[in-house]
Amino acid sequence: MPQAKKQRKGIMKKKWFTVITPTEYGAKEIAEIAAFEPDELVGRVVEYNMTLLSGNPRDQGRWIYFVIDNVQGEKANTVSKKLITSESYVQRMARRYKQRILLSNIFETKDGKKVQVKLMGFAVKKLHRPVNADITHKIFDSLKAMISSENIAEIFSLGTMDKLLSEAKKESSTIYPLDKLILHKMFAVK
Repeated sequence: MPQAKKQRKGIMKKKWFTVITPTEYGAKEIAEIAAFEPDELVGRVVEYNMTLLSGNPRDQGRWIYFVIDNVQGEKANTVSKKLITSESYVQRMARRYKQRILLSNIFETKDGKKVQVKLMGFAVKKLHRPVNADITHKIFDSLKAMISSENIAEIFSLGTMDKLLSEAKKESSTIYPLDKLILHKMFAVK
């Protein structure tokens, strides 16, 4: 005769929680994550493609990372942590150009938080070192002025990222016009 299965007491089932983007991305539902308790979700990182947020196919190479900040009921609210352009996209861009300019620095926002930004600029012709240095300084000054006038939530919004790049490219064109300027990485620093 078969024996009856024993039921274990104290076994909990996982619940599904909906992950919500920050308000600068329209508070969209982007994923569902399973967890035993809501407290387990706080601090968990969710990776998402920018094309799905913006609807623009040109953002296919960009990925944004959200960190779950708090959980209210069945909804997990997030904050933006970092934005990365895929390595394959950056390598394809670098292959076409002879001159590469790399700028990486930490900037302070209006609300006192710090953001590290890594930009890559590309030019068809090889540039002299003084010209390269002048372009780097112009881009740095432009980024510092723009980032210090925005808070961290606005920095990670869709329109602000493109505005930062276009303004920095326009500022550097007074010295030498760059063919391409891309945001390689941007992340919030603790």
